[in-house]
Amino acid sequence: MSARTLGAAAVVAVFALLPAGALADGTGWYVAGHVGMARYVDTDTSGRWVHVGTGDGGRVEETGLAFESGTGFAAAVGYDFGEARVEAAVSRSASDFRDTELDDADGELSVFGVMANVWFDFDLGSGLAPYVGGGLGVAWATIDEETGFSETSNPALAWQAGAGVGYALSPAATLQIGYRYARAEAMWEYRLSDGPVTADLEVEAGLASHNFEIGARIAF
Repeated sequence: MSARTLGAAAVVAVFALLPAGALADGTGWYVAGHVGMARYVDTDTSGRWVHVGTGDGGRVEETGLAFESGTGFAAAVGYDFGEARVEAAVSRSASDFRDTELDDADGELSVFGVMANVWFDFDLGSGLAPYVGGGLGVAWATIDEETGFSETSNPALAWQAGAGVGYALSPAATLQIGYRYARAEAMWEYRLSDGPVTADLEVEAGLASHNFEIGARIAF
């Protein structure tokens, strides 16, 4: 099963399990949004190339990538069962390269993801409710270089886990501060030409990020 199919199935499964309407005890539908800082973990790429025509090929030398602190946002729609919430979410984070082993590789890495998440809330009273949870989905990673080169990865299986605390500002509005660790195994495929020589290239990288966020959840 492909990463695209698995991610889509996870999101569809979330909504298939949801009730049709809100309950009288305060559970029900909500929307949420978060903004914050994304910090990508420095990583190495690996890959292989295949000569178009002869089929000869080999491994590509590993390349180190390092990143500045970046920004991110996430938006979700979900259903609150009281002690647990399930949601479908989209997110995007972006970070400039701090250093690479490639010439003229100044630019930006951005990752767009679609996730099915489950969060568990622990009501402490006085409006405070810590939460923990995680999700599974699919992500696309794009490299945009200042040279004009831009390439988006194949759909990649992605997952995340996180925790935070919510504070009820009103019966409908909750302020949230949290942390998420997210990871995706990205692969880029493209064709390079150098004179008469043409080769197909596959490059892989494990992309992990630490995300510190603040946002709100609104029930309706």
